[in-house]
Amino acid sequence: MKKWTRILFALCMVWTIALTTVSAGAASQASDGKNMEKVLQLYKNGQIKKATKYSKKMNKYAKEKCVDKMSTGMKKAYRKVLQKWPLNMDAGKKYLWDYYLTDIDNDQKTDLLVVVGSCEADAKLYVYQYKKKKAVKTASKWCAHTSFYAYPNHKGAIAFNGHMGAEAISVWTLKKGKIKEEAMGSREVGDGDWFNLRCALKTYVKYDDDYNRSLDYSKLS
Repeated sequence: MKKWTRILFALCMVWTIALTTVSAGAASQASDGKNMEKVLQLYKNGQIKKATKYSKKMNKYAKEKCVDKMSTGMKKAYRKVLQKWPLNMDAGKKYLWDYYLTDIDNDQKTDLLVVVGSCEADAKLYVYQYKKKKAVKTASKWCAHTSFYAYPNHKGAIAFNGHMGAEAISVWTLKKGKIKEEAMGSREVGDGDWFNLRCALKTYVKYDDDYNRSLDYSKLS
């Protein structure tokens, strides 16, 4: 009897820890969303110091629950897309700069965002979605000198553009096969004064000591 009591107690503890972890993750994601909304509004109003205060409250990387719910078929289809392009630079030829996994249109499904170009100046973002057991390219947009961050409630993605002493933040949303852009503000900055936006979409490109690039397929395995 004591043995079964111990087993039941252990199972209850495991279940409690699991529920606590899920709840903490959901709370963290909700908190990041509220803080991001404040960051965008304050940045748009030119209140950079206040925007920075709320940005510091967010996680460095976005908590994307949808990524852990991808089906085997979706993972395989997205891997196939990524394998279309070379990884390392070859003069004049397009290669894969990076890829991200997020739900850009809030349909509860993970989308694949791929950045491809022959140099940073001509980099282009391609959005792929899993439809009818295939990865389908649904939209594209030029994205030179741009990095991407999570938008609250997955109603788009945040684009941070920084180049030659100027930065700009905008929200990109996917509608009817097109990416629409809403400006959140821009400003000129000095060296080291870039806005420290957090809650970034995780990148999956790795570099070795010789700067050779490889892809992290851990989420697509």
